[in-house]
Amino acid sequence: MKSFKFFFILSLFSFRFFHIDAQVVYSNSYPFHLESDIQFNDTINGFSIENPNNHPVSFYLDINHLFPLDENRMLSFIEALANQKNIPLEQATWVWVRENTFFNPPYTSERWQHNPLIFLNSIGGGLCDDIASVLTSLWKSQGFNAHIINLNGHVVSEVFGGERWEMFDASFGIVYRDKDGHVMSIKDIEDLPDTFTITDNNNEINPTFIGDNQIAHYLLEAYLSKEDNLDVTNWHLTYQLTSTLFVLPSRSTLIFTYDKANRYYDAFVRLTDESKGLLQIPLVPYSAKGNCSLIYDNRIHDVHANYFFPQDGYIGNMEINEVVKLSEINYLLNQRLNFIYEKKNNLIEIKADDTLIIKPYYQVNGIDLFFGEAGLFFKQKRKQYRNFIISLSDYKNDTIDKDFLLRMYMLFLEDDKTLDNEDRVRLKHKLLEDYDELNFLMKEKHSNLFIQFYPKSIYYFFFVSRFDKLPLFVDYINAFELN
Repeated sequence: MKSFKFFFILSLFSFRFFHIDAQVVYSNSYPFHLESDIQFNDTINGFSIENPNNHPVSFYLDINHLFPLDENRMLSFIEALANQKNIPLEQATWVWVRENTFFNPPYTSERWQHNPLIFLNSIGGGLCDDIASVLTSLWKSQGFNAHIINLNGHVVSEVFGGERWEMFDASFGIVYRDKDGHVMSIKDIEDLPDTFTITDNNNEINPTFIGDNQIAHYLLEAYLSKEDNLDVTNWHLTYQLTSTLFVLPSRSTLIFTYDKANRYYDAFVRLTDESKGLLQIPLVPYSAKGNCSLIYDNRIHDVHANYFFPQDGYIGNMEINEVVKLSEINYLLNQRLNFIYEKKNNLIEIKADDTLIIKPYYQVNGIDLFFGEAGLFFKQKRKQYRNFIISLSDYKNDTIDKDFLLRMYMLFLEDDKTLDNEDRVRLKHKLLEDYDELNFLMKEKHSNLFIQFYPKSIYYFFFVSRFDKLPLFVDYINAFELN
């Protein structure tokens, strides 16, 4: 794979069938019903589910009727959104996917992550092909005819809304509308004049692409391409079936925590020297620490200190072979989901095949975000500074130097009412320092960076300088090979 500007060029292989996930069915096999109301406060920022038995226990978990997501739950949320906003179901699905995902260097390039349950519960972020795959899967599960199209390296979704085909770009937040307000198809867009620009429509559109600017032109080039448009639906929607069943091995504990300050979630399983048997968590295992041995992929894997799970396939379950001392297995959680209440009781419900214990939990240290820090940060700030981004989009400047950056940065800081004049002077000097450091770090990439990807490059740089996160900018650029 290689990058094309901000877009993702895919290698195409043989087509296979795509699968929608199996539904959860409760039965008499899970006779133990547990409920607990937990109020988060200064001394409680999580909860634990302990298996006190000498054997594994299977269970279904429900947090506030919001998590984990299964197909029925997702579709009901989308239907409610369609009713609330009074928009068509296919458009509500696009909006819901946009709200619950983020654009980010991918966790893996493998197709197993395109399973909507895995992606939306656990990963949350990826490139255009990943988010388009999830959107298309949901449309298909709703009964729509839908497909995934590769447009000169950028990947989008198209759905037949009853009367016409409609193109929705889930990763960049773009729809095109004709003069009558109808969402346009890819074929409609191919016939647009090259001078066509995007206009805002009820805050649907990513503000980066509003107006006449370089990055909007790059995107329009992909949309206007014709010869290389390929239907890649079957290739992308090939993944294994999963469920939302949990299994805890003997004498182990599943822990969820919430970092209120940063709005981060964490999930991990704590293993004792008496833990043994099947471990199945419907999330993506990211890392492990301690001293233990795990069996998956028909092999024994020894964990000493820090261990990272491979990304070439989904590890839905594993056998706990031996635990020498206290160990932990960390899982990815989609940080775009909102399933914990800060100011009211959290309802934890469990249906299990044996006894489990639910307890409040307090994690002293903050949460280390394992995946998606850059994408999450930029998406949050893009929403916060939407009006500034729109004002920046049409600003014309042939050269972008320090003077131009400073003028724009001071306008950016003026909108921040939490700052006084002294703060603004300090941040102005910091921007100059960050500019010089970026020049040193990026070398030849730096000279064309701001013009080539204006305005995104500008406001991303302002975000990281203002909030002291310059390494996120450098890593993000390097990940997409913006040269």
